[in-house]
Amino acid sequence: MNPVLLTETSALAAYLDRFSDEPQVALDVEFVRQTTYYPHLCLIQMAFANQDPVLIDPFSCDVTVLGPLLTNPKVLKIVHDGKQDVEALRYALSVVPAPLFDVQLAAAFCGMGSQIRYEKLVRTLCDSSFSQIKTPLDWKRRPLPTGHLHYAAEDVHYLNAIYQGLTERLNQTGRRAWFDEDMAALERSFQTPLCEHDMGGKFKVGHLPYPHVPTARALVVVRDRIARHKNMARRRLLSDEGLLAAASRGAEAAMHLFPEHNEFWQDFDALCALFKKAPPSKAQDEEAVRFFLLSAALKDVAQKNNLPESLLANREALRVFGKAPSPLDQGWRAEVAGNLLQSIQRGNVSVRLSGEVLVYET
Repeated sequence: MNPVLLTETSALAAYLDRFSDEPQVALDVEFVRQTTYYPHLCLIQMAFANQDPVLIDPFSCDVTVLGPLLTNPKVLKIVHDGKQDVEALRYALSVVPAPLFDVQLAAAFCGMGSQIRYEKLVRTLCDSSFSQIKTPLDWKRRPLPTGHLHYAAEDVHYLNAIYQGLTERLNQTGRRAWFDEDMAALERSFQTPLCEHDMGGKFKVGHLPYPHVPTARALVVVRDRIARHKNMARRRLLSDEGLLAAASRGAEAAMHLFPEHNEFWQDFDALCALFKKAPPSKAQDEEAVRFFLLSAALKDVAQKNNLPESLLANREALRVFGKAPSPLDQGWRAEVAGNLLQSIQRGNVSVRLSGEVLVYET
C-alpha cells in the first residue's frame, strides 16, 4: 500500500477525472468535534478498487469538487459505520453521499454480529492485520505525521475487498434484498436530521424523580438549540450531570440558565407539557406481560436466523407493535418475525417452553 496525499485542488480534480468511470469507491473521513457542535472535517480517504488509497487534505484543497462523485447514483460509496462520516461530509460539502453500502450493516445480516469493528472485518475477510492505535490522534495537526497517514489509509485500503466478501455472503444466504431494504432506509435517515423532540425523548434521565423528568427532557432540547447556535459541544455547554441537577430544581430554576439566549426559551413550558405522561401504574401489568412475551419470541427468532436481535427491532418498535406503525409490520422483518408476533398477539399462536426451547402451536 502506497497512499498518496493530495494537497492541491488541481491534483484532486485530475485524480477524480482519471477514475470517473469506476463503479465503486471506498470512503472514510477523519474529523474532530470535542469542543464543537458540528464536526470539523480534517481528512478524506478514498480508494477505488485495486488502487492505492488517496488522502485528501480539506485544509488545502477545495473539497467541494468531490460533490459530483459523492452524489453520483452510478458510483457506490462503501463505508464502515458511516453515519458520522456522512454527517461530517454533509456539513462541510452540503451534500449527502449516495448510494451507500455500509459494511457494518451488511455484516450483521451475514450473522457476524451487530456493530462489528473494522479491524475484525479485516482479519475475518481479508486474512490481514490492522494497525490499531489506542491513543487519540490529532487530525488537525499539520503536517500530518507519517503514522497518521498510514493509519488513515488503512481505513479504506481493505473496504473494497470487504465489500466483495460480504456481497458474496449476502447472496449465498439470500439476504441481499433484506440488506438493500435497510440500506435504503438508512440513506433516507441521513437526509433527515433527528427531530429535537426525539432528542429529548431519548435522553437518559437516570434516577431523576418523575416530576422533574419533563423539565429535563425540555432542557435537552434547549441545550441543543443553544449549542448549535454557538457551534459548541452540547456537554461542553452544559454537562448531563449539570442538566439533571438544574432540572431537579424545577422548571423556573432551569429557565435561569443562559439568560443571554432568551430567544431559545420561548416555548419551554410547551416543551415540558409535551414530555409529560402518566407515571407507571398497576394497570400496565398486562402490557408488561405482552411486551415480555413478544421480546422472548423476538429473541428466539433472532437466534434461529443468526441475526442480532437489535437488527430486527428495538424496544420502541416492539412496544408500539400492533398499536402503531412499526418496522415489524413490513418488508423482510414482517416475513421473518412480524407475522409470527402478530399471530401470538392475536391468540392464533400459543407459546410454551420445552426445556430451553420455545415451541409455537396454532
